[in-house]
Amino acid sequence: MYKRRAFFSLVSLFLLLASLKEPVIKAFHPLYVSVVQFDYSGSDKFATVLCKIFPDDLEAALQKKYNRQVNIFNKANQASVSEETLDYLNDHLQIKINGQPVIPAYMNFKIEDKAISINFKISRLDAVRRVEINDSIF
Repeated sequence: MYKRRAFFSLVSLFLLLASLKEPVIKAFHPLYVSVVQFDYSGSDKFATVLCKIFPDDLEAALQKKYNRQVNIFNKANQASVSEETLDYLNDHLQIKINGQPVIPAYMNFKIEDKAISINFKISRLDAVRRVEINDSIF
């Protein structure tokens, strides 16, 4: 009997949380994710680095760092948000190639449907034997 009551309590809690509006659910957002993709072209001697970040996660990180409200989707703030994002990524994304630190060149910042894509390029790469990426974005 106790197991059945506990099961129904869990199902009820799940249904309650599932029925809540988005702002309330954001308070329970337990997972912060970023993806870093590194692609190397040996024939062209360059690499591209793609960072994908969820907008709400990036806003939260920027708000914490700069102690102010950040709205990524506000076009008027686009230049400052882009600059602050690059500053944040410089602090939280380190890349070493063949044991040497490299600073990728910024290419573009795109706000897509459910993610933000930030593209970088690393030029003049001869033989790449080892790549180390330290990603502490979140």
